[in-house]
Amino acid sequence: MPPKKNKKSGKNGYWEFVLDCRNKHPNKQNMHEVQEYAARKWASMSKEERRPYEERALLAREMYSPARYTTDGIDIEVVERKERDEARKKQEMKDDITRTLKAAYFATDLDEKIFLVIHINHLAYYPTEDKYFICEIAIAAVSLKNGVEDVFHRIVKPGKLPLGYYGGALTHSKETHQMLELVQDEPYENNTREVFNEMTSFLKLWRGKGSDSIVYADEKTHEMITKVIDNFCQEFNYPDEIKVYNFQYLFFALRNSVAARTVWPTETYSSTELEKDLYSYTPDISCEFHEMSDISVYCSKSIVTRYCYTLCDHCCTDLNIQLVAGFHVPKNSRIAVDSSRTNSKAPSVCSTDDYRQAARSRVGSFSSTYDENYPALGSSRSSASSVVSFSSMRTPRNVGQPTKAATRIEQSFKAMSVRDHRNLNFPPKGYEKQNEK
Repeated sequence: MPPKKNKKSGKNGYWEFVLDCRNKHPNKQNMHEVQEYAARKWASMSKEERRPYEERALLAREMYSPARYTTDGIDIEVVERKERDEARKKQEMKDDITRTLKAAYFATDLDEKIFLVIHINHLAYYPTEDKYFICEIAIAAVSLKNGVEDVFHRIVKPGKLPLGYYGGALTHSKETHQMLELVQDEPYENNTREVFNEMTSFLKLWRGKGSDSIVYADEKTHEMITKVIDNFCQEFNYPDEIKVYNFQYLFFALRNSVAARTVWPTETYSSTELEKDLYSYTPDISCEFHEMSDISVYCSKSIVTRYCYTLCDHCCTDLNIQLVAGFHVPKNSRIAVDSSRTNSKAPSVCSTDDYRQAARSRVGSFSSTYDENYPALGSSRSSASSVVSFSSMRTPRNVGQPTKAATRIEQSFKAMSVRDHRNLNFPPKGYEKQNEK
């Protein structure tokens, strides 16, 4: 319940001086006499002499100023300040992603840029310590040229859950990853420090290959993963900062960057493509536990791999990169190989010589008007005309072929059109119910 408002309010510096004069001259009982005396003294006082009274009045106003509270008793000003900080951080994140892609675009090495995609499964949230108890973590390193290059995956044993949180963790586990019994067995081992050290070694390895200390997470789990990473860095005294950015915005900005125009005018397009989850039941991309349990769709390793497949499937075509099964898309995928895009002399199957030559010419021709074709910093919209591509949508097998039901209906209409309605004999007064004999 919010606190009651105090009806008293602080006055200005002159009023504080009047009250001070009344206390110093008790013989002047009439308030009118006190005010006349205080007015003459106040008019002759300098700014330095008035400053203590003005500061006292300011302090009084702050103490008795009416504050606004939510129904939970939280100061609205605190809530609004938190929202402004979150909006500022989100805008800085978008600006950073846009600058990174823009620099890689002009350097014509966007195809070799490494992106780290992260996903974490958790058991429960403990609000007393503001921490999550996690059970699985996976990070995939992906580039448009080589596809999924490496995947870091570990099962995390966080120790025994706090008293009263096992039931909630059990319900969440049954509905999703089903890992509670795997990580919550006696003697309740805790390997979080070991997993964190291995994770940071993985990040340092790819940082040396051109990646930043940035991991990209789904917007639905972004807040949870950010809190987990921050708590680990603080708990284990990790000196470097690990930033967690929005994967949906990376997908949106990268899709428009490789096309050098606004293909997706808003971030909704990237979210929609990820929600389709076309590779959700791809075999052999999850961990052994989830593969045996037939719940691979919830495996962190499977999730980051599917995100990378979706990213490559939409962004490689514009860079003249031939998709490779098992790296850009699942192993059993059927890929139409374009001979004009493949360079037999290159050691890699995904040759990008044509892309580099085309990119250099694009940079030279579009350098003056690049801002018109590229999304503005932190903006999800562009002033350029919106061109929506549906090339990534799969064509059903029966497109263009009428179904049996449609064929029968068409034949019925043709037969009815041939008939002459004048030859049909209808009763003059409609049908009447015949009496049963």
